Amino acid sequence: MAKQKTDIRVYGSIGSMAEFDGSEEWKLYEERLEQYFLANGIEKERQVPVLLSVIGSKSYKIVKDLSDPILPKDRPYDEICDLLRGHFTPTVSLFRKRIEFYNLKQKEEETIGMWFATLKSASIDCKFGIRLNDVIKDKFVAGLRPGRVLDRLCEEVPEEKTLKNIVELALKYETTTKNATTEFHKLNVQGWKGKQSKGLQFNNKKTGRYQKGSSFKERSNTYNEAACYVCGKTNHKFADCKYKEYICKLCNVKGHLAKVCKSKVKNNKANNFIEQVKDSLDDKVDYINMFNLGDNNCTKAFTIKLLVNEMLLEMELDTGAGVSVLPESVYKDKFWKCELKPTLIRLKTYDGAIIKPIGEVELIVCYKSVKKNCIFIVVKSDNKPLIGRDIMKEFNIGIYKLDSKKSTIEESKFNELLEEHKELWKDEIGTYKFKKVNLKLKANTTPIFVRPRSVPFAFKDRVEEELNRLEKDGVIKLVDNNDWGTPLVPVLKGNGKIRLCGDYKTTVNRYLEDVKHPLPKVEELFVALQGGKTFSKIDFKNAYNQLLLDEETSKVLAWSTHKGIYIVNRLPYGTKPACAIFQKIVEETLLGLKGTMNFLDDVIVTGRSDEEHTKNLK
Repeated sequence: MAKQKTDIRVYGSIGSMAEFDGSEEWKLYEERLEQYFLANGIEKERQVPVLLSVIGSKSYKIVKDLSDPILPKDRPYDEICDLLRGHFTPTVSLFRKRIEFYNLKQKEEETIGMWFATLKSASIDCKFGIRLNDVIKDKFVAGLRPGRVLDRLCEEVPEEKTLKNIVELALKYETTTKNATTEFHKLNVQGWKGKQSKGLQFNNKKTGRYQKGSSFKERSNTYNEAACYVCGKTNHKFADCKYKEYICKLCNVKGHLAKVCKSKVKNNKANNFIEQVKDSLDDKVDYINMFNLGDNNCTKAFTIKLLVNEMLLEMELDTGAGVSVLPESVYKDKFWKCELKPTLIRLKTYDGAIIKPIGEVELIVCYKSVKKNCIFIVVKSDNKPLIGRDIMKEFNIGIYKLDSKKSTIEESKFNELLEEHKELWKDEIGTYKFKKVNLKLKANTTPIFVRPRSVPFAFKDRVEEELNRLEKDGVIKLVDNNDWGTPLVPVLKGNGKIRLCGDYKTTVNRYLEDVKHPLPKVEELFVALQGGKTFSKIDFKNAYNQLLLDEETSKVLAWSTHKGIYIVNRLPYGTKPACAIFQKIVEETLLGLKGTMNFLDDVIVTGRSDEEHTKNLK
């Protein structure tokens, strides 16, 4: 009598299901639960017990109340899901959702990727059906804020472009326009020689240098027409100037703007500096922009306490100031013993007024136990001393580090997190220990050995140093002989170090079987990380080298060098399937982690709040 065979399948536990607390949509929770059943091989008869076990006590009580008088365990899985769906899914007005969708507009701070993700999210409850992509495409363009991106997309024919084409074009053009943005808060040093005359012109637009004593004809050649004495612009005549009825903020006289005002004004509280000069300059003068608007600022000033010549001084941080400034009253009160030297520097305020300093003084500034000699420009003023970009750069002072108790707390939590997992930040190559990489060769492949290439003398020492380091770290191993041999290509990195890559396109790449695993698209990253408030990026050190190779693959990927033959123990750079293999392994490792995505060796972690962000990082 033949024995009946029994089919036995054993599954491990893959992933985990959190309790359903109502904060997540039941539809999404149900979809995740179904994938959990599939991943763990849970049969239909076991789905009800598993469901009732994972949803938590609160949700179970709701199911029990809704199911009364029948116990939940006696109902089919579909009926329990229907009860929960009806309870937790609010009634949605389709037309109201569509009204909300059509009323959406791209916000000022919203990037193209964020705008696309907003539309995709808002369209979920609109049920556009097969028209979804066409509707989103129209709304994507129609809802863009006015600007160059919108103008560029309006040149396209809608029928000839898909939604994907439109989004990719917008992302590309957004990046291009960002790179062309003009920087306004910039340190400008402008100078001239010779005697001053009434006429001033820009003689060189690239350097921003003034030339004095120019004739009207010369100015006309530069500007094509005379500058308007009301606003200073050259693209119109005085009679057509829209500012001719404006009142000057400096002298209160009608008929010109403050930036072309010729009067001398004192106690101008609109700026940190109060004296405007109009004197003759025979020597070379440096003009430095000072863009702080003082008391007119709507936000509280950022201040910092520094030891200046061993005296504690509270100073205002001014990222719009090209130099640091000391009021005359402070100089006379605290630093009168220090020599006040004459200066050729002139300060230019935001409205174009020129400030003539009294002089400059050299003082010793101490910040975080670091002492440096710094120059302060002394002016007639009763405002606070200013720390400009010159001293901020010297001491690496940033506003983001100051005036925020919250940032200090978050930094403390972050440091605790780093300390808790300090084994991850050791100065050594990490190792993925769960499996080794095996690269399969196509059938009937004959080994290829290419003799080593000569190394330039300028790089020879650094190449040998990198080979010794890799051998010490166990990435490569010197052998006497091997059938395969790939020559090296030294790549110079930005920090001056050498990265060694095998030129596998000359040997093994054409014979390796492809590993097909897609890299995530930009849109997928945006959608997966939408709603995040703060973000962290974790970068793998020696990313591919963290994956071990099996013995056969190590020999296939061997290097031929001027020092001998090295078999490669870890996945090197340059092999055709390396990207797909690394992306696949990292995705499998991060599977189920909330608010986490990776693109090759860059892992992005986010959260809807600082607490959730820290939790997701853990």
